[in-house]
Amino acid sequence: GTLYINGDLTVDGGFSVAVGSLDLSTYNPNITFNDNVSIGSFTKGTGTLTFAGSSIRYIIAGGNLGNIVIASNRRLDYPLQAGNITINSGYQLNANNYDITLSGNWTNNGTMIYPGTVTFNGTNQSILGSTTFNNLTKVATGAHTLTFDNAVNQIVTCSLSLQGQKGASLLSL
Repeated sequence: GTLYINGDLTVDGGFSVAVGSLDLSTYNPNITFNDNVSIGSFTKGTGTLTFAGSSIRYIIAGGNLGNIVIASNRRLDYPLQAGNITINSGYQLNANNYDITLSGNWTNNGTMIYPGTVTFNGTNQSILGSTTFNNLTKVATGAHTLTFDNAVNQIVTCSLSLQGQKGASLLSL
């Protein structure tokens, strides 16, 4: 079956959807998770998912999570797809060498460690806050802009890949 959440919610214990799916597209709630999260099949909404709590917790998800906020130390146990990602000040996202794919913006006011490849595949995207990327990829399938925060350093330690379509001016930096 499918679990629908029709209002804003704070989950203080572990949260798991192992069988069936979680659909947030009907009611678009804002949800705060304060413990471990395991989501198999997922349909995003326009609300924000906040990962809070007092210690490192796990994020396991299938599908695009939409807009997320990291408000505690978190570790990925699965590749992450999201709209916008914000890492709040004082907190850390341990990507655990998994890839992250974004259709929105990256805002890092905290720390990201052990990233795999971070791929930006949206239209007009921004990278805000200082971040050290292992591999950074921008995929442009139309006229896209990737804006870097000019007040801080962005470091790419291995590979920078900027991809557009042949014969067109499709990516602006």
